[in-house]
Amino acid sequence: METHLRLARSDDRDKLCELLEQGLAPYGLQADYEHTDYDILDVEAHYGNKGGVFCILESDDQVIGMCGLYRKSDRVCELRKMYLRPSCKGRGFGKLLMNDAIKRATDLGFSEMVLETNSCLTEAVRMYQGFGFEICELSDVATRCDTGMRRIL
Repeated sequence: METHLRLARSDDRDKLCELLEQGLAPYGLQADYEHTDYDILDVEAHYGNKGGVFCILESDDQVIGMCGLYRKSDRVCELRKMYLRPSCKGRGFGKLLMNDAIKRATDLGFSEMVLETNSCLTEAVRMYQGFGFEICELSDVATRCDTGMRRIL
């Protein structure tokens, strides 16, 4: 299984939506394209054109993971939409995405990364903590999220 990371394009929209829905379903969570997940419908407009980046991880021409860096300010980015296909969890792909996100954030000049998550995503929370993220208070947390985290880069 050969994997590679690439920048997401507008024509990846359906694949990204499918992956998001597959990533949320095991936890009883649903996508909300009118509010929380509107950004995934046009990643170029909401990420790339605003000083961030959105990447996908592919394997055998199938999208198996994704993650975006949303520019919040000149020094702060938000990690968003980090999901893996459920069948691909536990194989190091999350760490690969996180290492890439941290490198890209640093290369883009950000000095701090924040994220929102739901505490029921225990594997993700553990991984974030393993990468040095600490639980913190964030303003404007998405409706399906109950936990904010922060890491200095």
